[in-house]
Amino acid sequence: MSRQATQFKQFLRLVARWPKDPLKSEDRQLAFHLDQQIQRFKKDPTVFGDDAAVCDKRYAALERIVNNDVFRQYPHNYTSGCFGLNLEKCKAINGESGRQTLGFGRESRWKALWNKLFPKPADYKGK
Repeated sequence: MSRQATQFKQFLRLVARWPKDPLKSEDRQLAFHLDQQIQRFKKDPTVFGDDAAVCDKRYAALERIVNNDVFRQYPHNYTSGCFGLNLEKCKAINGESGRQTLGFGRESRWKALWNKLFPKPADYKGK
């Protein structure tokens, strides 16, 4: 088996172990983006360079993250974030419903007004 095929399988196993956040949509999951990068690597193994040492370093770094190595070495007892919210509230705000409440993912009122006043040429054809 070639070196690229071995690395590809290693990265796939690593992404399979990556934790999923139930409050985030699929396209906001880090594992989703890592999987996209791995698929690019499958199509063209030289897309990230042809240096095996660099690829091994990237794998080792991602493995340290998924294994929580730094957290184990430097544990902390913080119970709140910078705004004084506990972990559950921080997760809720960063989840999909919290982001919609804060206005992320929707068109601003200014942009909606701008699009009504100055519609794109494609919008005229439908009317």
